[in-house]
Amino acid sequence: MMKGFVESDYQLIKKYGRIVGYFEGSTPVILTTDFQLIKNVLIKDFNYFINRRVIESLALKPADKFLTNLKDEEWKNARTIVTTAFSSGKIKLMSKHIADCSEALVNLLDNIPDEERKMDMNRFKYLNILKQKKF
Repeated sequence: MMKGFVESDYQLIKKYGRIVGYFEGSTPVILTTDFQLIKNVLIKDFNYFINRRVIESLALKPADKFLTNLKDEEWKNARTIVTTAFSSGKIKLMSKHIADCSEALVNLLDNIPDEERKMDMNRFKYLNILKQKKF
């Protein structure tokens, strides 16, 4: 049975631990649930990790312009612009609004009868991990 990349990644972490390395064809991939390493890669050392895994279903317009899908100079330019919008002070100002929106989304999902749900909620396993870490 074929699995999606989220389920495959989850199984690799479950089997081998918090940091896993493997190849997708000839491309090396590092997969981790180490939040300090993730923070370093995405924040502190972001300039060393500019090209990330491309998920083919997100490589179509308009998702091909998402920050996580950009490459090389295009990514560097966008990251420079976005960095000012997400300073710690601005995030602190947005946190109440984000929490309110998240609560509204949870309430909305809770009120959808099971037989009307068309989305496979197993795709959101990683959200539970993030929720437990109180991001």
